[in-house]
Amino acid sequence: TGDNNSAFGIRALRFNTTGVLNTAIGSRAMRVNVTGSSNTALGNEALTLNTTGSENTALGVSALTANSTGTQNVAVGKDALYNNLGTSNTAIGYKSLYNNNGGGSNIAIGHSALASNTTGWYNTAIGYQSLNNTLGSGNTAIGNKAMWNGNVNMSFNNTAIGQDAGLNPNLGASVSNSTALGSNARISASNTIQLGNSAITDVLTSGVVSATGFQTTGTVTATSFVGDGSLLSNLPSSSANNRIWISHREFGDNTQDISRYMGSFNGYSYEFLNLEKGSGGISQTRAYFLPPSHWGNGSYKITMYFLTPNANSGNIQVSGGVRTTTLSGTASTTGNQTQVISTGSDFSGNSHGGFQYGGASGFPGPLSAAATVGTNSSFSRPLQKVTYTTNYNFSNIDFAVFYLSRYLNTGYSYSDTYNGDFYVVGIKIEKNY
Repeated sequence: TGDNNSAFGIRALRFNTTGVLNTAIGSRAMRVNVTGSSNTALGNEALTLNTTGSENTALGVSALTANSTGTQNVAVGKDALYNNLGTSNTAIGYKSLYNNNGGGSNIAIGHSALASNTTGWYNTAIGYQSLNNTLGSGNTAIGNKAMWNGNVNMSFNNTAIGQDAGLNPNLGASVSNSTALGSNARISASNTIQLGNSAITDVLTSGVVSATGFQTTGTVTATSFVGDGSLLSNLPSSSANNRIWISHREFGDNTQDISRYMGSFNGYSYEFLNLEKGSGGISQTRAYFLPPSHWGNGSYKITMYFLTPNANSGNIQVSGGVRTTTLSGTASTTGNQTQVISTGSDFSGNSHGGFQYGGASGFPGPLSAAATVGTNSSFSRPLQKVTYTTNYNFSNIDFAVFYLSRYLNTGYSYSDTYNGDFYVVGIKIEKNY
């Protein structure tokens, strides 16, 4: 009762009963078909064992030969999809998908591509002997013998692109969700990406590489890093990143015994910040600075460089310290501008805690004048320094303030008894962790 069938060749469509819309060209093409419909077989024994399978296309000698119930398959080439029982497969090339029997939705292009696949689904193989798979699914192999080696049989969702790219041939375990890109690129573990083979020396890109982590056993060379660097470790010391200089010019002068001292020595002019010897009170000044963005919560070394104009005896009660400032309060927005109004006390007031007279923290006191080292100039004192180390938190601040102060009041154990001015050259702050 089958109709609209065409058969050309010995025993072509010989046992067909109710199958319709079939075309069989070649000796024994679709020989035992019974109810299968809408099939096309072109070639000796093409679809020869098909019985109920429908909507298949077989072009080539013995293409889809053993297919009996599989549907919607395309086979082009001798022995392509030879043992097939699956559905929705495409095989182009000699013996491509040769042993497939239950696998479906596979694509094989090339001589013996996916030849060993039996029950794997959703695989794509393009290239000679690419993807030597039997059971694995979701794999993609492009290139001559791509994913031919290794334990491919039980591996899933891998991608190999390139000549002989794929799994490590010495790997016994299966691998999933990994990618090998490049000739002989080999993956050895799941959830990994291998770019190129062992001969590759550089991986280049003009774009940005984004990742949640980075690990290397070699050397990383970069011109800059973006971010606060708080999670970086084992980095070499860099003076450009790990220390700053606050010049004496950054500090303000005022009428409270703070001024500029200018002089000359051997024909050269110089200028310093002068914390004068006054009659009483506290002479105080400050400098505003912004630490490097990668500075966080840790230890810092503070060094002050100074001179004294004479070697008079007495204690010099000069101290200094840092206060970090973060503005917080009510935010008001107008258009695309946002203004944050600081709340609380004066944002750069005296509650810095960086130094306390009596030596609790900050520059250790008291300081002392150095001996005279020259007699042919009005100013020939040696440069001196004093250092202290303490912990500061520079994370997420707006700016920082460095305070300098000289305590001139009398009557205390830590009163200043040095009869002379005090010249500050500058302050060095160093990251110490």
